[in-house]
Amino acid sequence: MSTDARRAPGVLDDGGPSGDPRRDPRAYLDACAERYGPVYTLTADQTHVRAPEAIRHILRTEDEFPLAPALVESTRDSIQLDHPDRWRLARRLIWDHLDAAACAKAAPQLARGWREEFAGGARYRSVGPVVDATAAVQWPYLLRDCARPELGPLLLATSHRRQRSINGLTAWGRYRLRKQFDQVIEGLLAAVARRRAVADASAPPDLLDSLLADDSGALSDLDIAQTLAICLDSAMMTTGSAVCWTLLAYADCDAATRSALREGVAAEDFVREVLRHTPVMEMLNRTAATGGNLGGHPVAPGSTVLMDIAGLHHDPQLWEQDPEQFCPARWKTDRPHAPGAYLPFGAGPRFCLGSRIATATLTTLVQTLAEGYSVRSAGPWRCRRDNLNWPHPFRIEITLHG
Repeated sequence: MSTDARRAPGVLDDGGPSGDPRRDPRAYLDACAERYGPVYTLTADQTHVRAPEAIRHILRTEDEFPLAPALVESTRDSIQLDHPDRWRLARRLIWDHLDAAACAKAAPQLARGWREEFAGGARYRSVGPVVDATAAVQWPYLLRDCARPELGPLLLATSHRRQRSINGLTAWGRYRLRKQFDQVIEGLLAAVARRRAVADASAPPDLLDSLLADDSGALSDLDIAQTLAICLDSAMMTTGSAVCWTLLAYADCDAATRSALREGVAAEDFVREVLRHTPVMEMLNRTAATGGNLGGHPVAPGSTVLMDIAGLHHDPQLWEQDPEQFCPARWKTDRPHAPGAYLPFGAGPRFCLGSRIATATLTTLVQTLAEGYSVRSAGPWRCRRDNLNWPHPFRIEITLHG
């Protein structure tokens, strides 16, 4: 039991379980949960949670547990952090655009994008080109202006630099990234201005059209530009990570399984299992704004709360079948898991806006591969973690069936 009544039990009480958290962080966190329970501390100001009920409470109470501050601040106000009312409006507009019917309608365009990417075969020797391929498939549906030479490459370069910055930046690096962020926003502001001046009624609507359709005047051009930047970066990086894991999982399938994946329901179950077995985000983080109580333990105001999504996805007490096994067939049952045990896209007010388009992108990828491609991987690999999970080293070869 913790000797400090202000926090949950944890490593500070007894030195923690054996093992090196840097060498195998997942095994260490599992050992901590087994030792201290589903709510525990690694440091005095960091609480880890892997109880489904507590995680759902955190994700649903945005005022009590707001989003953690951005690692690199822009020189402008942030619509996410500084103007939550506008951000909620922008989210609603985008959610309506990315509804189930719209994403189903986009499936042929997404499949065509994957076929173009794999037309002459593809050989990936790192995750970066896969992320770029994901952007090439998704971005035309999200924002037509990404095809412009002054915008698309800048967006790609900035997203890659931001992702590399997760593990730390010098002061000079932070300055350069802030400047690059500002260049992206300027490019998106120009796109907003162009669309306001000349609307192409013949073009299929995209996110910018949806944001401009709001006539309340609540969203400024800057709000719209920042919303687009957030969506495009997330579509590229988080879905790109999921594509990497999907390719590895597909490479391990036998011929009969691959053939069955041409069918939509089988492909969807396969994607669900990829997102469960190798979640893109191992942890979700929030700040305890006013303190609070988690699992019967007080949480100090201003401290960090980390929700262990991967822990939920691999907890044998929460799943009917062995969660360590990759088994898409588990999704054929009505209740494969306990309530709240499957959270690949989060929950609550900040539930992932791109969940539907990401799922459509991954499902069309699987079906496209099953229709005529061979996929080979060169292992072994391990999980490399920044704020996302990545397979490393990553070696995949995709060839068209003769």
